[in-house]
Amino acid sequence: MEDSFKYSFGVDEETSTLAASAVSVESQVVVHVAVWSDESVNLRIWGSTYLFDTHSGHHSKLVHFENISLAPDWTSIKSALPFNFTLIFEGLPKSCIQFDLIEIGLGEGCFEFKNIMRNQSDVYYVESNANY
Repeated sequence: MEDSFKYSFGVDEETSTLAASAVSVESQVVVHVAVWSDESVNLRIWGSTYLFDTHSGHHSKLVHFENISLAPDWTSIKSALPFNFTLIFEGLPKSCIQFDLIEIGLGEGCFEFKNIMRNQSDVYYVESNANY
């Protein structure tokens, strides 16, 4: 009865599979980034920044950012104090236990944070030095 009820509304197997996989992905992932610099520098984030599950082919797209410019624009930061910004990504699969944050952009200076261990809150804090 239950299957016939479901299929009477035209839900095919592919749609059911897609819906089931969507349910297996959790809420958004928030990454707070602190960037240190010995001198004034310019920063930006590329829209092609992703979280990559290190144990599957899944990647989560950047969906929102705060306090940093999106390429091609730049944000100027002053030296001595950390500059903080926030990145928000699509959710990761429930099975994910470790991931990489990788910014794919043109030129040097793209962010890369490897082997971030997953936590229950899906809120993370990472640091980088802009003088590399």
